[in-house]
Amino acid sequence: VGSLFIRDNANHSIFYIEKNSFKNGFGAATGGIFLDSNYSQQSVYNFKNNQFHLNKNENAEGHSQDVVLWFSHPPKGWTESNMGNKVKTLFKGSKTDVVKDSFAVVVNFSSTHIVDKHVSIARFSGSGVSQGGAYIIGMIIGGLIVAAVFVIVILFLQCKKRKFGKSDSTFQENAPLFAKQYESI
Repeated sequence: VGSLFIRDNANHSIFYIEKNSFKNGFGAATGGIFLDSNYSQQSVYNFKNNQFHLNKNENAEGHSQDVVLWFSHPPKGWTESNMGNKVKTLFKGSKTDVVKDSFAVVVNFSSTHIVDKHVSIARFSGSGVSQGGAYIIGMIIGGLIVAAVFVIVILFLQCKKRKFGKSDSTFQENAPLFAKQYESI
């Protein structure tokens, strides 16, 4: 489980989890919030205006990185066709940096009818690059910086060698930076 695990075993519970930031969480199912609700028909949940950043899970496809909602009984008014909209209402004003399907919801409508859906919520403005893309861009920029530092150090050492090297011959002072070496016969 990621940052927050909620198990609702009561017949009537009220949960207000608002205006929080779930950042860098990691879990098997989700990096953010995991709700396990057994008697949710009378319970009240409110997850409005939360922010989700860089959460991860063990799902290879990247689904449900931010939230997993598991309902043993459907909340009042929920149907298979309106599940996605109901989740978006629960998380109104919340935002993520995940490109797609950062939420998963599972509802047991009956012992033989279980429905799961993946849901996308609003993204942060300007978050056009996915998490994986951001990591790749960061690695490329880091590699370029390391390469530039390496070249600067080599040039500095070569200049230092030319300036402070043995100056008993004029050939050495006027030699190119990378002089050819010849084998003796």
